[in-house]
Amino acid sequence: MASQTHLSTEEKQRYMTKTSILGLDPYVLPNGILTPLLSAEHLPNICFGDIFIYLIHNPSPYSRESLKAFKSTEAYLYFQSGWVKHSQNHSVTPTHPWITVQEDGTVLMAHCTCKAGLGEVCSHAAALLYAVLAAAEKKRTGLHREALCLG
Repeated sequence: MASQTHLSTEEKQRYMTKTSILGLDPYVLPNGILTPLLSAEHLPNICFGDIFIYLIHNPSPYSRESLKAFKSTEAYLYFQSGWVKHSQNHSVTPTHPWITVQEDGTVLMAHCTCKAGLGEVCSHAAALLYAVLAAAEKKRTGLHREALCLG
């Protein structure tokens, strides 16, 4: 379970705001409640545009200006190449991202236990968004994105 002990008072308040909007804390869900993406019966109708809007145009909870997290758009390359794995270094604490996506694909919020995740966008959360996109496309079409592009 991820802890909030590393968060500042302001960051804890923001996290509490997120969980109050959700009505639960994703880090304290009971074991077995989550389903692997490819086994999920229902996935949001997410597309690249939804992810781009969230990463680039979504307002920051801190400055209220667009996040403009252009670096997080590189997370698709991490996801596609399989780099989105925990470090093999045993001294590195694994990250635990979560995302909230409406049925229509609108990304509402994200969080990660990494330092960048406190700002609501990081490569881990973005890669999770791309994983959901890939699973949703596979479920809709039976094909992976690469097969769709090669057509």
